[in-house]
Amino acid sequence: MKKRAFSFFICICVALSLLIFSAPAVSAADIYQGKIEVGTVEGITGDIVAVPIKLTENPGIMAVTVSITYDPEVLKYKGAYYGDIFNDYTIANHPDRKLIRLVICEMRNKTNDGNIIILKFQVKDNAKAELTKIGLEYSRGDFCNWNLDKIMPTVTPGGINVAFNGENCPHKNYGKWTVVSKPTCVDKGLNERVCELCGHKEYKDTDPIGHTYSDKWTVDRPATAEKEGTMSRYCIRCDDYVDRVSFSLEQSEENNIGNDIWSELPDNSVGDELFKEQFPDEELTPNQEKPQDSLPDVEDIIGEIIPEAETPDGENVSVLDKIAEAFPNYATWLKILIIAIVVLLILILV
Repeated sequence: MKKRAFSFFICICVALSLLIFSAPAVSAADIYQGKIEVGTVEGITGDIVAVPIKLTENPGIMAVTVSITYDPEVLKYKGAYYGDIFNDYTIANHPDRKLIRLVICEMRNKTNDGNIIILKFQVKDNAKAELTKIGLEYSRGDFCNWNLDKIMPTVTPGGINVAFNGENCPHKNYGKWTVVSKPTCVDKGLNERVCELCGHKEYKDTDPIGHTYSDKWTVDRPATAEKEGTMSRYCIRCDDYVDRVSFSLEQSEENNIGNDIWSELPDNSVGDELFKEQFPDEELTPNQEKPQDSLPDVEDIIGEIIPEAETPDGENVSVLDKIAEAFPNYATWLKILIIAIVVLLILILV
């Protein structure tokens, strides 16, 4: 527990200090572990573009402090989305110094591969048709694990290939929405779809999914002869917890509580009874997960039912769009009809 508290204190100090000051380059004599790749994506002027930063061959990382470099004359930073590995981020944009400071501090090693983070930029109107680079810089000690060992990953920079394609495109031939970043318990996700005529990308946020608390009780502080232990019910996706109760070493022995940190109790009733004793006027926190959308997007349904047609010039156009131009209220009534049909089918199937 002392090591854990110490590492958490170190992370706080790092977050407060290194968000302000940029980091020097890594020495060539250092030994590297893991690989970081900044994504290279396409974009046109005015586009909102998502750039993933991916970690592979992860040796086990608890804390990260890095500088993400970019050209604020070409790109405008618009925000960030969680990746697949870490949950605890602190981000500060410094356009005057052409970088974004990213600090990550977890309570334990994260060992899976995936996106560290996904950054959102807008390509400015004055951007030239070329690759605008996005890099990642750090110094020795800016990556560490639970044991405070220094991790030195290799870095491959990327960026945004700016192209002037699609300035006059109506962007009506979009493909289906795909997931760029999954929503977390408390943060939004990001979906995208691509215009099949010019490659223009459109983005939309998806709502957080909310916490889902396990029925199992987890020991987060073992009991000793001098101090009581604690147990809580943790979210199945993150480190959020509810319904924390305390127990003595004697209670641990009497109820066969596995008195090891992060161990789950095999019998839920032990924790439930302790909660009733310590909080007689309260109820256990219920599952707070939000229901996921089960119906398909109405636009996708209409696109499947009403196909495209080819003009004499060889261009594919949406029949629905042409009908809507001739009859402005037609599209609205058609959508209502489609929704009614879908609801009717659901009622029949149920």
